[in-house]
Amino acid sequence: MKILVVLIILFLSTIVRGEDIVYAGLMKEEINQSGVAEIGARVNVSEHVLSSFSLMWFAHEDNVYDGVNASIGVALGSDLKLYTGLGGFVGEYEACSIPEDGYEEECESHYTGGLYPELALQMSIYKFRLATYARYYRTFDAGNNEYRMFGIFIGYEL
Repeated sequence: MKILVVLIILFLSTIVRGEDIVYAGLMKEEINQSGVAEIGARVNVSEHVLSSFSLMWFAHEDNVYDGVNASIGVALGSDLKLYTGLGGFVGEYEACSIPEDGYEEECESHYTGGLYPELALQMSIYKFRLATYARYYRTFDAGNNEYRMFGIFIGYEL
């Protein structure tokens, strides 16, 4: 699935116009030890509409999920750009344990997914982009399913 996302990102980055960027971002939750790391591309769909696609690693309930992320939103400004949008993600991790007989490791896949609103302030310096951003993740899991994340990303215009 991750290979498909990378291919989609590469394809979209060749057909869109404007300030398309590749980026890496890190986010941290305000209270707990959850966090997000992502690598992706943000593309201009139209003059003020942006879309992003990324591979992400989401720390959730002491587990790290490998996943994909996509969002779409509106951006205003040029060298200092305000962005707001909506996104979603899905992720998977494998929980493995060694049985008492000690012979073969048993693994079970666990999945999570969710939605989020996003707000960012991005500064352009030549072809580089530096931004602070925040997301309010809501997962489809029971229990602790709300995460207020804050972070930074650095990007480069293609």
